[in-house]
Amino acid sequence: MAETRNGWNGYFKNFLGAKTCIQDFKEWPKVYKLVFLVYAIVVIIFNFFSIQPLIIKEDVWNVADQLDLIKYNGTHFLPFIKFVDASLYGSAIADPSRGFAILTTVFYSMNGIVAISGLLSLISIINNKKSQYLWGAINSFSYSLFAITVGFTGDFIVYTFFFLTAPLGWYLFEIKKRNRRIMMYSKSWKKQVPFYLISAALIAAIITIWFFIIPLIYNGITGKNYANDILATAPNKLIFDAIATGLIFSGYIMQLINITEQFFIWSVLNILKLLQYTPLGFGTENAIPINMIIQYTCWSILGLMGLYHNIIQPIMRQIKKSEI
Repeated sequence: MAETRNGWNGYFKNFLGAKTCIQDFKEWPKVYKLVFLVYAIVVIIFNFFSIQPLIIKEDVWNVADQLDLIKYNGTHFLPFIKFVDASLYGSAIADPSRGFAILTTVFYSMNGIVAISGLLSLISIINNKKSQYLWGAINSFSYSLFAITVGFTGDFIVYTFFFLTAPLGWYLFEIKKRNRRIMMYSKSWKKQVPFYLISAALIAAIITIWFFIIPLIYNGITGKNYANDILATAPNKLIFDAIATGLIFSGYIMQLINITEQFFIWSVLNILKLLQYTPLGFGTENAIPINMIIQYTCWSILGLMGLYHNIIQPIMRQIKKSEI
């Protein structure tokens, strides 16, 4: 009994991979360390700096003057810009008010934490490190707050779910020792075909379900109307939100089981999320979050690198061996 307790204490000393996160980072290939360093610097800069200055429109100038917001006109400091926008126009979670404007600004400013923790999680997943669940939990919590601020309700729900279930992923990886990748592409076609067909059907079903329930969840959480508040300025946002949510759920299930094919999901997802934060998904009337564009551009490249190293490269090796 004492041995069991000591064993569990030993496991929980590395809860979510917190104890080994520095060692995991040291074991990354040099190319990933370089990408992370450059990316972190760029993200920190654009988390606080906006290329376009704040320009308060004439139709709200008097209101802005009454709220003492005129002093921010022309600023490039992004938190001030978001504070003024939320004070004058409200946000996806509330109508205009000083208190919610501050809350919205705080949530939006967590963008830098989202980007850096997300990259740490992604690279840890690619290299099959324990700390993927630590960085994933931090990323999920911070991104869920950001997502609801900009109106991506599906993202808010799914990343909240990820945050709550991160201990389960760590438990399966660390204690149940499911840390060896299951490579479905190396299985017989009798196993591959059902796996791919069932996966495709489940992904399609999850996407369809989220397409219908995202507006209902948004209306219930905020007390506002999804069609009027979200689709009026970004008509494609529901489509992007539903597809991304379906892919995220599917990829996360594969991550928990540690199936290599998760990299197909992550690669497609990252490209989709990149488009989600362009005018195509975010709308032409909303300020485009440059940080998210930078983030998902980098993630798309890294996701493809993970796909190459974990699936394409091993397949090419198998082909070469079979030719010898």
